[in-house]
Amino acid sequence: IYDYSGFPRESYELEYFAPGEPTVAEEVLHHLQCAGIKARSDPVRGWDHGVFIPMLCMFPEAEVPIVQMSLVAGQDAKTHWDIGAALKPLREKGVLIVGSGLSFHNFEYFFAFDNQTQQEGLHHSSVWKKWLTDVICDPELNPQDRKQKLLNWTSAPSSHNCHPRGEAEHLMPLFVVAGAAQGAAGQEVGKEYGKMLNVAVSQYEFLN
Repeated sequence: IYDYSGFPRESYELEYFAPGEPTVAEEVLHHLQCAGIKARSDPVRGWDHGVFIPMLCMFPEAEVPIVQMSLVAGQDAKTHWDIGAALKPLREKGVLIVGSGLSFHNFEYFFAFDNQTQQEGLHHSSVWKKWLTDVICDPELNPQDRKQKLLNWTSAPSSHNCHPRGEAEHLMPLFVVAGAAQGAAGQEVGKEYGKMLNVAVSQYEFLN
């Protein structure tokens, strides 16, 4: 599903034929329903760009089965955290839970051409990235405090400059994976890819 626009022709020619995994999909539904979270399956929807782009980079041979999940409307951090917490049993069985999003998503700064706006974007994204990395990666922070800080992300410095109000859908997958990790500390990965266009970005993994 090419659910984007305005990109080069080649980006609409990408294909990714990874199989689904109905058994795991049923387990996902079971765990969500047991947690009181409404969910339904859609066996015919194709992979959207939040799935096939990162998976194409990670598993170019498309040999890894995928279960794709939608975000919940409203962009509520706790709702997505609870989804991740409900999926913890799958994580313990070895299912890889990938939160495909972006630590920064503000087109005003992404595609800025004037130097002042570019510098503003770099400043806000750097401030936000430091806060996010400190909260996620600090081993001295206990899981409950980490959870509360992340759920209160809108109070963090430069948060709304990096994810404008009502446009934070790219941040929500982070709460799913952090919830699945039960608030355990993560670590920053891919530091060599710490800048995209004019802004600072970051990636994290949770191993515990």
